Amino acid sequence: MKKTIGEIIKDEVNRKGLKAEQFGELINCERENVYKIYKRTNMSVLQLKEISKALDHNFFEDIVNNNIEMEDPEVMRDFYNRRAVSQFMEIVPQVLEDLDVEPTISFGRPKGIEKDIKIPDFTLTDYFITFTVGETFMERSPEHCKKSFIGYDVKNKDNIEIEVLHNEWVKQNMPLSNPVQINIKLDYKTKEEWIKTLKFAFEIYDYCKRINRIRL
Repeated sequence: MKKTIGEIIKDEVNRKGLKAEQFGELINCERENVYKIYKRTNMSVLQLKEISKALDHNFFEDIVNNNIEMEDPEVMRDFYNRRAVSQFMEIVPQVLEDLDVEPTISFGRPKGIEKDIKIPDFTLTDYFITFTVGETFMERSPEHCKKSFIGYDVKNKDNIEIEVLHNEWVKQNMPLSNPVQINIKLDYKTKEEWIKTLKFAFEIYDYCKRINRIRL
């Protein structure tokens, strides 16, 4: 059985012979919150960077090596995708900062999502922008997409392609919420390619939000 990110962190704390209070001091965290970290199944990339630095351990390598549970273990075994995920974690937070966007990326399964539903691997938490490793979201979860979304691919003049998915349930039942999800296939991209891809994703995201407001 694969371990969660919280369990991996707890194992490393124990391996280093630290008590919860000592680990908490390293990351400026109360003892009770340390125990909450141990129970976490998802976490922002920025928080994991802090913990990696505090414990002098690269937890991102654990993710890339598939020691931490992700949505599609088969994909993560492929070298090309390992390289893509590692590069994504290294480059994208900085690209987001350069674009003046809050660089909080989370991974793992949020509470309340049924386990039989295949979900994206990473989420830009302040936006409804997601990332799926090695495949599109419609390829990963065709039945769920067919049931819950109207989805289509969009390309720009640079031939950059992203998925745009409209959540019909949200549109009908939560008219004040944004029903649009942007998904990006996470494969290996240069920094320049990531800049262009994310700029395009935000352009489409903002356009869809404006259209939704007009309809309201």
